[in-house]
Amino acid sequence: MSLTAKRRVQALLGAVRGNNVDRVRHLIEEGDDGDVILNTLGEIRISQDDIKEYTAILCAARFGFDNVVAFLLNQPAVDVNPTNPSEATPLVLACYYGHEATALSLLRHPNININKADADGHTPLMMASLAGLKTVVDKLLAKLDSEAVDQPGYVRTTNSIALRGQSRPFRDCGIARGVSWYPTQSLWYGRTPLRWASGHNGNPDVVRFLLDHDVVDANGLDFWGQTAMHLAVKNKNESCVRVLIGRVDLSIEDNLDQTALMIANKQGYTEIARILGQTFEDPTQAVSCDIVRGLPPDVLAGTPHEAGKSLLQAVQNGQNDIALKLLELDAININVRDETGDTVFIVACLNSKLRIVDAILGRKDFHETINEKGDMRRTAFAQSCQMGLLSVVARLLQEPRIDINATDEIDDTALTLACFFGCTGVVELLLALPPESHDINWQILSTGNTALSHAASEGHTEIVRMLLQFPGIDASICNVDNMRPFDLALENKHYSVVHQFLLTSNACDPQEFVELLSALGPFLTHESAMKILLLNLPFEVLSGTLAPRSSHSHSWTTFLDFSSKVPPHVRISCFEALVASPEYVSVVKDIVCQELAFSTDQDGRKAIEITDATTRSYLFSQLYFCSRYELFQGPPVHVSNTAVVVMAYDHGLCEQVFDENAKHGELTQDGFVKCSQLLGRLTAERTSATQKKHLRAKEAWEMEFRLWDTDNSGKISKAEFVKYGAKYFGGKIKVALKFMKHKSEYKRELDSRKYMSDSFALQCLPSVDEATFQACVAHLAINDDMNMSSYRHLLVMPAADRSLVDIHLRERPSEMKIKAIVHEVATTLAHLHERNLVHGDLKKLNILRVENKFKLIDFDATTRVGQSIGAKFSSGILPPELFHELNSTDEVAAYEAYWADYREDKMVWNKIKPKKKFVVKSYRPEMDVSLLPYE
Repeated sequence: MSLTAKRRVQALLGAVRGNNVDRVRHLIEEGDDGDVILNTLGEIRISQDDIKEYTAILCAARFGFDNVVAFLLNQPAVDVNPTNPSEATPLVLACYYGHEATALSLLRHPNININKADADGHTPLMMASLAGLKTVVDKLLAKLDSEAVDQPGYVRTTNSIALRGQSRPFRDCGIARGVSWYPTQSLWYGRTPLRWASGHNGNPDVVRFLLDHDVVDANGLDFWGQTAMHLAVKNKNESCVRVLIGRVDLSIEDNLDQTALMIANKQGYTEIARILGQTFEDPTQAVSCDIVRGLPPDVLAGTPHEAGKSLLQAVQNGQNDIALKLLELDAININVRDETGDTVFIVACLNSKLRIVDAILGRKDFHETINEKGDMRRTAFAQSCQMGLLSVVARLLQEPRIDINATDEIDDTALTLACFFGCTGVVELLLALPPESHDINWQILSTGNTALSHAASEGHTEIVRMLLQFPGIDASICNVDNMRPFDLALENKHYSVVHQFLLTSNACDPQEFVELLSALGPFLTHESAMKILLLNLPFEVLSGTLAPRSSHSHSWTTFLDFSSKVPPHVRISCFEALVASPEYVSVVKDIVCQELAFSTDQDGRKAIEITDATTRSYLFSQLYFCSRYELFQGPPVHVSNTAVVVMAYDHGLCEQVFDENAKHGELTQDGFVKCSQLLGRLTAERTSATQKKHLRAKEAWEMEFRLWDTDNSGKISKAEFVKYGAKYFGGKIKVALKFMKHKSEYKRELDSRKYMSDSFALQCLPSVDEATFQACVAHLAINDDMNMSSYRHLLVMPAADRSLVDIHLRERPSEMKIKAIVHEVATTLAHLHERNLVHGDLKKLNILRVENKFKLIDFDATTRVGQSIGAKFSSGILPPELFHELNSTDEVAAYEAYWADYREDKMVWNKIKPKKKFVVKSYRPEMDVSLLPYE
């Protein structure tokens, strides 16, 4: 088409749009292309943002310009049935926009097509019905056949074409396949003239007219399953509702399962709901008006099914009051199901709505459906047990009709479900029922699992415990995989459950648990541990004595090993029980303790070394004096009237010196050297050492420190130092324990050492606290016959190589060596005298060789220069001036009166009593020396 022609088309449409008949006539008649431009589509602006393509007659019909339409219809060349891109004809447009006169003019034209539909399937009759053009509808009905009258509209899409004219079941299939049926613009599709007439702008006269002609299906459905009544209610068209009553089946539900009455109630259209409710003739189909009026407007209760649906929704949404109100209705379907197949009763149970549960249980029409099955064919009771709803289960168990043994689609019962899901409280309730109430050993057909199998497999320890105690339980039943409940627990590493089988069940051989001891550690009790340990101890009694067992699984050392995580109190209680066992009554208790503590594992490690700190501390308390000192067997190395000396290994010294020298839990290099010197590892101070040797020693210590500083932090932790002590001292230090009777002598021992260098005097080592010592010494007996309870004071000293007595008798030193020894002892005495101290009891027994150096000990007789001497003495080496002859009976009487308290102690009295009138000038520190017959 030429540019001129296009302009003439636009000019013509402009004239039509302006309703200018003269201009239209002029444009058509002035050129020789009038017939062409008359029927050509051109663009016309309807509004600012809306441009349409129309011919002249389409444009005139769209706007209802009757004069222009009349002129155009008289043109011989006019096409009265043209279509725009939406396939709408002039007649469809005139009807759609409600231009009745225009539509009637078009209908009078002999060539008009009254059946032509637009792209959405909307016919002139539909649009006339929608617009309420009764006269137009009348004219159309006179010309149309009945099939055309009731033809629905449609959308030209895959879904709409496929669904056009199909029945509701077919549309339901569409819904099931995911076709969107929500009320969007597509709500317009599938409408017949009757449904259009009943809709938003519905005209009751048109509706009545269509129904009276008996050419429409009053119950016809659109694509949404809606009747004309649904549409009239949705659009709140009360007049159309009244016309449709009696013509439409009000029980029809749309694709959302809603009746027209349900929609009215939901939307709050009270008057329409009242009108519809009055139409029910069967009283069971309608509900109590009083109850309904008490419900919110959006709660639908028009029919029993509708009320049931509302009940289900109320229960699901937690609207308890509404649900209870609905349950007051006689006409309500309480067996409505949700999308999973659960009934209202099941949903109420699963939501723990006990008031609603009670209300449903109280209905007479519910008696036969209490055991109705829902999702996975499980009853309300079974599902409540599965969910662990204790209060609901307890309530349902009050109902004699409840079936606790009902099975679901996979053969599970309420009990097996509760056991599988670990609902301990529910299982406890079920097991409280009489044993005959259920089959405790019920097996699921497909798996062979029992309730016990479920609980064991899932690791529900407490449930397993309860089941194993239930009468008639069979823990040996195997499932289809030949697995016992015990095997299932073991396979899934549920060791707390395995432990329950050890405690409770006889279905398993205790020997099966020996190899599991390490894994069972955290769960062991005294009872269960003893059950295993007694099977496999590392020793046995033969002929009244302990002997190593020829073959065992090291279960005792595994039990004590800290990595097995056995609770310390269980380890300790088992140790005590084994020591006190009647089986070992013929064996000395200390021997049993030692055998248990020093048993070795498969790697040769001692039990006492690999156990946890708490248990090790306890073992120390059973094995060692003050939980620390391992006393040497046999008699003491020295016994006097006032002191006893025994040798021992100190198992706590390494840790104590660390604690005393550490700062913030770590040792610096200086602290490390100090600790090591004290322990005797190396000695940096020697009187004979040169400065050069001292420097070499310091370098050695620095190298030693770097070796043990494993993390290069410049400090050594307690763990690192303990390893160091274990390597060089075996974790224990040989010491001498001096038990002393008298506090004064004990104090002199300590005070004297304060003034002396450890190069000349054997210094004391750190020891246990006073309270611990006092508690332990009260029960100490050395060599099984020497009661030490009166020796209330303790000195701990490094163990010497030998005393000077031993050196003289056993080593027989040369004259040169003797001179060197005497010189060293004299040097030591000079050091003592320089500090105004007199040893007071110097003898070869009190001179010890320690690390190749001679040092003094036994300072309990030491006195400062100018003070009394003789409180303690060794008569064999006393100087003459310390002897006194009692020259009169008065002196004898005074002497004996002074020492009267000691006459009962034969050992002491034998040492101090007069011998041929001669006595040692001794005294008692606590008494006045002026009472003595000598100075």
